[in-house]
Amino acid sequence: MDRPGDVAAVLALAAPTDPLAADWPRARAEGNPWHRLLGHLPSSDDAATLDVAVAPHAGSGTPVLLAHGLDDVAVPPTQTLALAAALVAAGHPVHVTVADGAHGGLDLRRPDVAASIRHFLARRGAVAAPG
Repeated sequence: MDRPGDVAAVLALAAPTDPLAADWPRARAEGNPWHRLLGHLPSSDDAATLDVAVAPHAGSGTPVLLAHGLDDVAVPPTQTLALAAALVAAGHPVHVTVADGAHGGLDLRRPDVAASIRHFLARRGAVAAPG
């Protein structure tokens, strides 16, 4: 899946994307998920840490929907906003939904959130257009 068109669209919910984000010091604390993934604390001088950040890998033009709960304390909503900016700069069509909700608690059935997701999928031909 390395060629444009291999993936029709991406939906990411409360996605952690940058362990070095200045407003997310918890990402660099002992025992956090990045620590477990890398086997060591994230560090700006570590090649593996730099490789797990999502933004540098953007660029295929695949449409992306990002959704995040505004009350998320596990992964800051700024992760989604920064990723959206990087994806737009790399040429991706991006749809962002930020709504009330905690990490894992964004209610995807809530009418406004569900409509946003349906609209994104309908534009990709994955579901019928919202009525």
